[in-house]
Amino acid sequence: MAEYSWGTLLALYRRFAKLNKGIVLSNVDEYIELSGDISDLFKAGTLVRELVDVVKRILVRMQRVSIDVVRIEPYVVRGRVLVQLAAKLFPSYVPVRVTEYRIETPANLLLVLTVLETLEAFKASLRRLYSVNATEVMKVFRDIVARELEEAISLCEYLLGDPLIRPLVLKASLILGNERKIEDLEREVELECVRKRKELYVYEELLKYRRLLKSKVSIVRKLAEQLRKNFLIEVSPEKLYEIYGFTLVLESLIEYFKIDDEWEVDVDEEGKVLVFESFSGAEKVKIAISYNAIPSSVKSRFAAAKAHGLIKDGIPEVKNIQGLPDTIIKVEKGDERRLVIIDYKYSRDPSYLVASRYKVYGYLHEFDADVSALMAPGFAYDKVSEDEAYRQTGFYQTAQEKGGAVIHVDSGGKILALIFAPPIQDEVDDVKKAMLAFLRIALPL
Repeated sequence: MAEYSWGTLLALYRRFAKLNKGIVLSNVDEYIELSGDISDLFKAGTLVRELVDVVKRILVRMQRVSIDVVRIEPYVVRGRVLVQLAAKLFPSYVPVRVTEYRIETPANLLLVLTVLETLEAFKASLRRLYSVNATEVMKVFRDIVARELEEAISLCEYLLGDPLIRPLVLKASLILGNERKIEDLEREVELECVRKRKELYVYEELLKYRRLLKSKVSIVRKLAEQLRKNFLIEVSPEKLYEIYGFTLVLESLIEYFKIDDEWEVDVDEEGKVLVFESFSGAEKVKIAISYNAIPSSVKSRFAAAKAHGLIKDGIPEVKNIQGLPDTIIKVEKGDERRLVIIDYKYSRDPSYLVASRYKVYGYLHEFDADVSALMAPGFAYDKVSEDEAYRQTGFYQTAQEKGGAVIHVDSGGKILALIFAPPIQDEVDDVKKAMLAFLRIALPL
């Protein structure tokens, strides 16, 4: 359940390049914050992969410096014989001049240094992630983030293992961390690229990627520090099931509407409402989905209600008794508007689920919703202890066998739904099928 939930939420930042704001998940009296900088974590991994391509192109045209070296060769002559010195050494040895090509140049040192700096930054970030303890649920969150860093680290190590780069690693390591020497080296390479552009044009791309990588690596370093605050948050099974249900609905919604990177993606209401907008079709489509928040455009009937005491007047806090659904989906297409409300209950207790169904039904009228749904892991019909729940057992048992049920409650089109979503990894695909079937009824295209 935790693996799927955190994986789906974090994958949003990989899937949508335009999503660069944080998502906030309410957890009773505290918040689990997914910083907008998480997008840079995934982009940093992409940048390292692009750096691999840049390095490969440089290796094809790697700068080499020719140096004349005098060698004393026994028996075998390789190079040009130095006649002036031959008389001193002949016949045992022959002095020769040999031209050698070396790759130890400022440009190549900067290339290796860039990879080393990136590697060390990612390793330091990984160490920070594991430097604090984490609660059981948040360990899964941490491990998913760590896997992204480990992938970037393995790519850097792959680059450093290249036969042409490996000989320069030791010397580049001596410069690593010396900001003044690194800045001097950068200036020297930039100047060489201007003077010898025909020879060093491939290194211009390295300089560009180096600047970009440095900024992203800095953000990832800061992000690792920010995320550590989340690791100590205690997440109850009930709250985790809510997050699990929310991610199921969110992923199904993205699949149903075929939301891709062409859509505009934003986060509203202090990080609690995700907004998707499409302008490509004949009509503008706007989809807002919230978690434990009421979008500003959705109103409860209690917001404008007034309360009076039976004996004495003066009850000013009536608006605070308005409901707070777990998820609200508002879809606007042209002049049409559909409002769907979903509540998640981590319980199989028949009496509790029957009472929750009445609560969800009440949302239809409180928020003037078109559809209201209850999501639960199942219905324990063998544990019925109340008459009302007992009378409804047959309906819930049949609905559970079919993944859920849709109830058309009146001629005005109001719909009440039950969705059974057991938090079992092997059943996620079946639950998503049920969710897509629900969305086709609740939000007809």
